[in-house]
Amino acid sequence: MKLYHRFFVVLKIIIVTLIITNKVFETNYSHHLEEVLEDIFALFVGIMMVFFFWPWSNKRLDKHDKLIALSAGTLLLLTKNYSKLFEEINVLIKNVIVMGRLTPLHKLNLI
Repeated sequence: MKLYHRFFVVLKIIIVTLIITNKVFETNYSHHLEEVLEDIFALFVGIMMVFFFWPWSNKRLDKHDKLIALSAGTLLLLTKNYSKLFEEINVLIKNVIVMGRLTPLHKLNLI
């Protein structure tokens, strides 16, 4: 297994673990976290499709298969609403900061 295969496997495991953890442990900002994780996962799939099925590489795939995979990944990347994604990340970060400020450790100046 090549290094970039391992990199993609590790990223996929991290993203799926975060999605499962979010489903198991409900919080006030679970909805925002779920949307952000779905968008990140869609970006990951799009980048992975374009990377693995690049039409001008020397891998042994049929040219039509490569073009179909490239167009699928490109469409996935192009149809994403990036301003909404960044807005959701900002809302999530603000919610996490507010929740962190409400913890007892913050009141004791430990955070």
